[in-house]
Amino acid sequence: MSGLRAKGIKKEQIQQANQRLERQGEKNENETAGFFGHLKRQKENTPPAIQMKDVWFRYEKDSPDVIQDLSLEVKKGEFYALVGGNGTGKSTTLSLLGRVHQPYSGRIYLDGKDLRSFSDRKLYCGYLGVMPQNPQSIFLKKTVLEDLYSVIGGKKEKPSNEYPISMKKEKAIEGIVSLTHLEGLLERHPYDLSGGEQQRAALAKVLLLEPEILLLDEPTKGLDGFYKSRLAEIFQKLKEQGITIVMVSHDIEFCAAYGDICAMFFDGGIVTACTAKEFFTGNSFYTTAANRMARQIFPDAVTVKGVIEACQRSRQPE
Repeated sequence: MSGLRAKGIKKEQIQQANQRLERQGEKNENETAGFFGHLKRQKENTPPAIQMKDVWFRYEKDSPDVIQDLSLEVKKGEFYALVGGNGTGKSTTLSLLGRVHQPYSGRIYLDGKDLRSFSDRKLYCGYLGVMPQNPQSIFLKKTVLEDLYSVIGGKKEKPSNEYPISMKKEKAIEGIVSLTHLEGLLERHPYDLSGGEQQRAALAKVLLLEPEILLLDEPTKGLDGFYKSRLAEIFQKLKEQGITIVMVSHDIEFCAAYGDICAMFFDGGIVTACTAKEFFTGNSFYTTAANRMARQIFPDAVTVKGVIEACQRSRQPE
């Protein structure tokens, strides 16, 4: 300050300059908030990736309803897990989303468009990827590599309906193989793979169709902890690319660890849907083993990792 005074600058001038800077700073903050506020409004106005409204379905005309007045919304880039008992309608819901069956009442929308308005090619090539509960049902060739190429019209580099993009097929295969950790398995028969390897090979085939939405029916069934972690790693990378994932599962530990939203299915409809943490901490019966064991001490911990972190925090000196 004394140096500025020595140069003939008065205290009042310094205060006025500071006030001008503060006003300019407030203006910049308001402009920034306005700009990002526009982006937020734009995001909020974006239709959900999946929307089901008042959906009813039965397999036969005179049979009981399997899906009853079902409504749900899945946001873009969300990992949405459907859990619940056997026979409650979870897999049937996936079949409705995949247009294997059609509801007799209600509407289903993808990105705000009626599901019925999509052609088969537009729906299944580049938009919707469906992985069945039994991955062997989609293997057609004698080796994993041949099976992957079969999805994109073979090895010949020529434009086709199966592969309309400009990237070389070899590069596309290399990318999918790297993502799904199939190195070393490409020359093996798909039926000779382990359960976890078959799941990854099936997922690789589905991903070659470049889906924006993935429908998965019990993808962790029969997998050990190692292959589950591999699958979770793949799902995380897909989410980072903005892919929406809807998974039907009985694996509540997996859903608690990696799901964004968990929804409880019962008697043909969803009875509750919330974040994974809220879902499992608020549920006395349908919850994880970690939460059951630790809820009296750490009620908010729903995974083993969460319990360990809670223990570590409790030991830190205040």
